[in-house]
Amino acid sequence: MAIRGCSQRKIASALGVSRNTVAKYASASLSPEPPVKRARESPTMEPYADLVRGWLASDLAALCLVKPDFRF
Repeated sequence: MAIRGCSQRKIASALGVSRNTVAKYASASLSPEPPVKRARESPTMEPYADLVRGWLASDLAALCLVKPDFRF
């Protein structure tokens, strides 16, 4: 509404908020920068990744032996 030229009083009245709120949001940036996620420095599971992969592989091999018609 502000871009179309409406006054802050008119916008506040139409939206049912205070003029201060309208002023705050009218002066704010319309497209803020998204937050940047940091990469984890030390993943907790990394030392155990090969062990877990081995367990999964052996479980998969056992499953195929028990139920040979199993499809993925």
